Amino acid sequence: MLLLILNTDILSRETIPIKVHEHFHMQKPILAMVYHNEELKEMLKSYGHLPVNADDMDEIKNSIILCFDRWQKNELREKYLPSRLKKRLPNS
Repeated sequence: MLLLILNTDILSRETIPIKVHEHFHMQKPILAMVYHNEELKEMLKSYGHLPVNADDMDEIKNSIILCFDRWQKNELREKYLPSRLKKRLPNS
């Protein structure tokens, strides 16, 4: 599980930092704290990751508990790739 923490400033609403793509490349589940960036949230969701609002402490807490519960139950997938990439990569 990777934790992605993004800034809570005006630029974070409109940008997708390179570290997001670096996290995708690692093919691990991501808990991402995103600040009012709907495009990034949808991208993360579409790949099976868990975006939460960076300014909502209750949502962050509940998401951490959810991820821990999934880990305990061995319900975290090993690789997180969009299905169109899985077809192109060997042994994925």
